[in-house]
Amino acid sequence: MKVKDLIKKLKKYNNEDDEIIVAYWAKDDIDDWWEGGITDKLWKELANKFDYYHYDSIQEDILYQLEDLEMIREETNES
Repeated sequence: MKVKDLIKKLKKYNNEDDEIIVAYWAKDDIDDWWEGGITDKLWKELANKFDYYHYDSIQEDILYQLEDLEMIREETNES
């Protein structure tokens, strides 16, 4: 997805003062994970696949992170 498309979606479905959780990968962030890097063509193909990816288990990952935050809060006595 292009940044401009994401911004358009965010503006359409959210208020500017909404708190949201965002996770994204940019090519430059992970390019050096592979020897020789990722070609622009392969990156575009990968990005296109994720445009239609179903994040069916994402809520499990978020709940797991929230449980970690709750444990940290309890350990530090923060409320």
